[in-house]
Amino acid sequence: MGARRALYAAYLIALIVFVMAGVPLATFHGDEAMQVYMSHDYATLWIYGNPDQLKTTPPYPIDSDQHLRLINGSINRHVIGFAWQSAGFTNGDLPP
Repeated sequence: MGARRALYAAYLIALIVFVMAGVPLATFHGDEAMQVYMSHDYATLWIYGNPDQLKTTPPYPIDSDQHLRLINGSINRHVIGFAWQSAGFTNGDLPP
């Protein structure tokens, strides 16, 4: 049992090294900037307490905040917002 566990640990460590070696080589995708930009919804809701500003009504112009709220989930936006707030950033640090 000990040898099998050591083999699993070595395999897991190798996978971690493989992933971490590729991090500097990964390109920044445009959708990532959009997800970070949309995290201003976190500030609107949790910092400024204005949930009414997050409502959407048709029509939804392409790439408007309302359109992006409909086509993307909300959990990611709020997790990103919580992360930048925890790190000491503000919504003024978000991309335009």
